[in-house]
Amino acid sequence: MKILNLLLPLLGLSTTLFAQSTLSGTVPLEGETDFSNITVSFEGQSASATSRTVTTDSLGQYAAGLDNGLYDVTYSKSGFLSSTVKDLFVTTDSVLAEIVLLSELAQEPSVNITGNILDGSVWHPDTSYVIAGTTTLQSGATLEIRPGTRVFLSSGASLQLSGDFTIQGTATDSIYFLNDGTGDWDGIAFSADEFSASDPVKLASFRGGEEVSINGKGVNFADCRFQGLDVDLMDNVRSFGDITLERCAFVEAPFFMSAAENDLLITQCRFEDSHLFFDLYGEVVLEHSVLSASNLLFAGSGSDDGPVTVQYNVLANSPNSAMATATGLSSSGTTWQVRNNTFYNNRYGIGFNSDPPLELNSNVFLANTTDILLEFGNLDNLSLAYNLFEDTVGVFQDFQSDATTYKLLGQIISTNNGYGADAYLNIFQDPELVTDSTQRSSFLFPSSSTAPVVDSGDPNRQDANGSPLDMGAFPYDNQPPGAVALVLPGVDTAGYGDTLTFTWFSSSDLDSYGNQDNATYALVIAYDATTERYSAEEDTTLTFLTPRAWPDSTTFTWWVEASDGYNASAVEETSSFVTLSLGLEPVAPVLPGVDTAEYGDTLTFAWYRSSEEGRYDSADNITYALVIAYDATTERYSAGGDTTLTFVTPRTWPDSTTFTWWVEAYDGVGYSEADDTGSFVTLSLGLEPVALVLPGVDTAKYGDALTFAWYRSSEEGLYDSADNITYELVMAYNNVTERLVVGGDTTITFITPEDWPQATTFTWWVEAYDGISYSEAEETGSFVTPNLAPEAFALLAPSGEELVATAYAVPFRWESAEDTDAIEYTLYLRGGLEQDTVLSGLVDTVLDVAWDPNGFWSPNGVYTWY
Repeated sequence: MKILNLLLPLLGLSTTLFAQSTLSGTVPLEGETDFSNITVSFEGQSASATSRTVTTDSLGQYAAGLDNGLYDVTYSKSGFLSSTVKDLFVTTDSVLAEIVLLSELAQEPSVNITGNILDGSVWHPDTSYVIAGTTTLQSGATLEIRPGTRVFLSSGASLQLSGDFTIQGTATDSIYFLNDGTGDWDGIAFSADEFSASDPVKLASFRGGEEVSINGKGVNFADCRFQGLDVDLMDNVRSFGDITLERCAFVEAPFFMSAAENDLLITQCRFEDSHLFFDLYGEVVLEHSVLSASNLLFAGSGSDDGPVTVQYNVLANSPNSAMATATGLSSSGTTWQVRNNTFYNNRYGIGFNSDPPLELNSNVFLANTTDILLEFGNLDNLSLAYNLFEDTVGVFQDFQSDATTYKLLGQIISTNNGYGADAYLNIFQDPELVTDSTQRSSFLFPSSSTAPVVDSGDPNRQDANGSPLDMGAFPYDNQPPGAVALVLPGVDTAGYGDTLTFTWFSSSDLDSYGNQDNATYALVIAYDATTERYSAEEDTTLTFLTPRAWPDSTTFTWWVEASDGYNASAVEETSSFVTLSLGLEPVAPVLPGVDTAEYGDTLTFAWYRSSEEGRYDSADNITYALVIAYDATTERYSAGGDTTLTFVTPRTWPDSTTFTWWVEAYDGVGYSEADDTGSFVTLSLGLEPVALVLPGVDTAKYGDALTFAWYRSSEEGLYDSADNITYELVMAYNNVTERLVVGGDTTITFITPEDWPQATTFTWWVEAYDGISYSEAEETGSFVTPNLAPEAFALLAPSGEELVATAYAVPFRWESAEDTDAIEYTLYLRGGLEQDTVLSGLVDTVLDVAWDPNGFWSPNGVYTWY
């Protein structure tokens, strides 16, 4: 290889070896899924190197701890073509480039090709083509090599393509140029006079030879792989078309651009232990590429050296200078642009052996032993601004005394985006990049949107998204992973204790930007005003028991967010389920323990706390309602979240009534069942005695209209009656008691009954009745019925006639007198010789008076009687 002999003497550098390092990598097998038992042999090529052999696991992964030194690495397995990487310089832990082992092809049928290739030839993948000696596609002739074709070159053989060729593989079928096992072939030369830039060499792999040379006009390469050989843009080729290398990989494949005027664009390529040398005439643009354990050297020979743009690249792990300018470069040409690169873990970031007009702008220098080395010349033509250095130590080595322009570099006298900076607004700060090389998709990206490199670059430039320019190769411009499509749960409802399994499709991270290769997932569940997040890491399923803290009878909405370590995916699909109502456990009453209660008593009701069925404690805010039922009435009293309620017995409660009570728990959805009740009876309060008003008379006789009146009674202690009180008028005389039901009135009028005895004292009072008991008779009234004379009656005989005396008696007759009492009669006789005769105590209405002519009676006497 030419470049190892060229670069090291040119820079005058030495290599520092470390004690031991670990090398790892991956080796897939063509057409297989099990990549195990591939032999990886490290053959020591230097005194310090110790040989070692390891094998791969089923994923094709391997790791080997090696003494630092120089090694050849051979990958081999029976049935597959071996591959060797020569002169691997081990100085630090590294992940080696992926090597794909190709299956061995059957040797028959095969076609040997030598001399001139026939015009119009087509090479097919079902045939192996072996080139021996010098083989040429002449100018004007055509050759098509179909996808999947393998071309083997013998030791010393060469293939020159000067005609019109088509070499375009596909993503699944590359085109391979390999050695046939006899030794390295000499070279493949692309030297066509005309080649369309729109029809590049595509998806072709070149390995096992000495050199691939490009000396044609406008030859472009896309998605090609060069391994274990040199790639030359040939010497002294002038006025040819531009060359483009796009998405190509160079593994142990040094690249030379030697005194060519072609303009060269290298974009999105990767160089592994592949040194790049540019002897400038034409313009060179190197961008969006990765150089690992490689050296980038620019050399020239005059004032017409072409301009150089090196931007958005990672230059890492070089044991020497990651980038260097050699003696002889012009100092009067177009200003070189070295901007937005990341120089990481190199012995030297940039080494200067000349002083071209170079602008270092918005680069990041991290973990280099020395960031900038000056061996010859000066830095008068160097513009150094808006870069980030990890700290102020190790920025320069062999700094020239005459380069006075940069004496202040490293002294913090200004600020850039809030960070300490020197006079040229270079920051001296940890850039906060992702430095874990196993995180391939985000390695050396800003670790967050607040990393010091973000928005701190040249203020006159912008990132592609229009934001202020970031420093380094990778701007913070993350595209989140794609939205996640949901699968499960398909259930509509879930109860406490159910096993819920959430499943979703994996998301894709289109820009592979973030802190991990694979997306991580977060299950998000929202309900009410609550949002819960559950990490599923890289899995696409998550199973757990329904938490007891989840409220029941609630709609839960769920979705999944994918994250690449920076941003989460958009939410384009959600699903939902409803938690079942668990119901509330019945409430157990405690108090009151009394059997009776009366108006004015303080009643305290207490009960045990309820909970959701099946739970140890309540997940909801449970409130309670005290329910009291009597007769046909039900009353509810809210207790809120308390388990006790105290109040005074209401005056509206009826007495002598059984009250049944219970407590219902409410969780906002439903009430508990009333499985347990208590009861008590209200005492009869009694009625207040009735105060009398009328009658005010002392006497009453038959036929008089008597009006009795009284004041209304009430329950004791109440201002008004809570019951329907009726009244009864009670009258007592002699040994008789009479009761008149009045109803709810407080007055009654009636005619004195005929059958009331005369000359009798009547006592009266009023009793109030509430349906249970009568009031006491504490107040009475009285009156007297007078005695009435008997009614007049007629005398019957004798009357107006001459008495005829008999020998015996004179008969007196009269009508009976009407009276309510027993009547006695007194007979009065007036006349005759005697005094008036009075006969008392007569009961009958007839009396015979004895005839006595010598006594009372006298002849012809006139007598009066009554």
